[in-house]
Amino acid sequence: MKLKRNKKESDSNEIKDEREPNIRFAMWFIVRIMGWEMIWIVLGMIGWAALGSIPHVFNILMGELIKAVFSSTTAKTSYTNEINNLAMWMAIIAVIAAIVMWMGFSMTSYAFERIGVRFKTAYIESLLKQETGYFDMKRTGELMSWMTESMEQIQDSFSNKLGRIVQFSIQIILGVILALVFAWKMAIAMVAFSPLIAVLMFASGFASQLVTRRTMKISNEGSAMANEVIGAIRTVRSMDAEQKEIDRYKRQMRSGNAMYVIKGIVLGSPIGFSEICIWGILAFGMWWGGKLLQDGEIEFQNMFRVFTLLLMSVLGSSQIMSFLPDLTRAIAASKNLLKVIHRKPAMRFGGGITPEKIEGKIEFKDVCFSYPTRPNIQVLKNFTFNIKPGQSIALVGSSGSGKSTIVSLLERFYEPSSGNIILDGNELAEIDPHWLRSHIGLVGQEPVLFGGTIKENICYAIRKTSIDPFPSDEEIINAAKAANAHDFISSLPDGYNTKLGERGVSLSGGQKQRIAIARAVIQNPEILLLDEATSALDTNSEAVVQDALNKLMKGRTTIVIAHRLSTIVDSDMILVFHKGELKEVGTHDQLMDLEGGLYAELARKQMMRKEESLDKIPSVPSAIDMYKEDEIEMQPLEKIPSTDSADSNEDSMV
Repeated sequence: MKLKRNKKESDSNEIKDEREPNIRFAMWFIVRIMGWEMIWIVLGMIGWAALGSIPHVFNILMGELIKAVFSSTTAKTSYTNEINNLAMWMAIIAVIAAIVMWMGFSMTSYAFERIGVRFKTAYIESLLKQETGYFDMKRTGELMSWMTESMEQIQDSFSNKLGRIVQFSIQIILGVILALVFAWKMAIAMVAFSPLIAVLMFASGFASQLVTRRTMKISNEGSAMANEVIGAIRTVRSMDAEQKEIDRYKRQMRSGNAMYVIKGIVLGSPIGFSEICIWGILAFGMWWGGKLLQDGEIEFQNMFRVFTLLLMSVLGSSQIMSFLPDLTRAIAASKNLLKVIHRKPAMRFGGGITPEKIEGKIEFKDVCFSYPTRPNIQVLKNFTFNIKPGQSIALVGSSGSGKSTIVSLLERFYEPSSGNIILDGNELAEIDPHWLRSHIGLVGQEPVLFGGTIKENICYAIRKTSIDPFPSDEEIINAAKAANAHDFISSLPDGYNTKLGERGVSLSGGQKQRIAIARAVIQNPEILLLDEATSALDTNSEAVVQDALNKLMKGRTTIVIAHRLSTIVDSDMILVFHKGELKEVGTHDQLMDLEGGLYAELARKQMMRKEESLDKIPSVPSAIDMYKEDEIEMQPLEKIPSTDSADSNEDSMV
């Protein structure tokens, strides 16, 4: 039985980004990115242009030699001298060619390497300034493949092939001009066919861009898929899904087979036809030159000069035809990068008011929210609530009920679809995001660590400035002790200088969570957001860390997202959500007294599950019984049945 794909559940990357700029003239945008490197590029192009003129200098010298050899008045010793002179000039030309080629290649390579760094920096800078919703619409692997694969194509094409195109363009233009000077009757007849080659070159370039965009899309999707699989290699391996992923990748790449055939035809046909035209023109030129020579209208050396000059010109056009696909591919690749670089974020990245202090009073006024990928489905509906400074607020509800959305809105990962959030009397949207996040500490369900040292990860949220000095080793150790992380860190060979693998892969889940908690402790925020912060810890560690968090929460506005009710019974206020709506508000005791209330039902079901699990545990010594009881208590709540297909989307996206 095949399941039909619901249109509402279409992939996020199929959603059109209305803020994406339309890049029509990519070369103009690329030129704008160039700074002082333009000087090096100009010097390099002069070198390539000089290289393009050298074959014609040789042709002119050969013409003089032929004139000397075939002249009836020239003695044998005379044209021998001409040959010696030609050899000398060829040696000089070889040295000049080496110099100008070095000049062209080295300077353009240096310039475009620097431009490539600027391109990548601008890309990453723009990417990190985009609103969080942008990353819901794009696949991370695709975004990164644009920076790596696209940049390689751009640098290779512009540093090398662009110079070659300049070289052969000069070779074509100079060859035509000199041919007209030496024998215009022969030259003009051959040049008359050049518009046909020009049309073929234009058609090839245009068709190449169209086809390249589609094949690049298929390739980028394949790269994104590979990136995703490699990033989750442990999950893939645990499910014995290696072959499944290989087959999925093959299907993705095979989906472009027809387009690759079309691409080959589109790119190959103009080149093949141009070769016919080129050699046809040369054949016609040879016949027409012979006729003019027979009629006495041109001299043999000039016929030779014109033929060789135009031969080099048409061969130059053939070379340009072979480089055009690479250049058009680079231009198409640059458009992907430029669309990100020039995209204006939907949310302001920096700037805004910076209050002198923060008290922690938060007001939600009729807040509604829908994710960018599900604009027609509200995951938070008319939420209104006031949080007093220093209050501890717990959010309870089934998965997808809107709890994590509130945390995301407070961190300004997203803007409300409607309604207002006010912090200490200031609209949250008017506050400088940098200032706001420096006063909010967040410990999520899945802690994210980076590939640096443990010390660097603990201090990640601290910016080193004269006003906000970098923490001392003692402060770092104290933060780790408060999070019950010091002992295991000290047991590592390099201690706090231990380098973590990608995403902290060398640590267990509990160890990563404790480092994330230490990161929040050292930040010393006025507002604390805890999203199941102790869920990954063992019983003993949880007790110590929970005690540290309780101390950290004192005097701070704290919002705790919890499924396990035992962690929030002492909260000042508990908010119960269901399908994006606030259903119940009160303390633990007040909510337990509500007959038929959602909170009371959740507590009852949790207790039943706990008792059922305890009944299955065999009789063992009391100490182990206590350990098992605590461990069972860490099981998640039973979810409230939901018919809203969108609800499950909310937590997965936050």
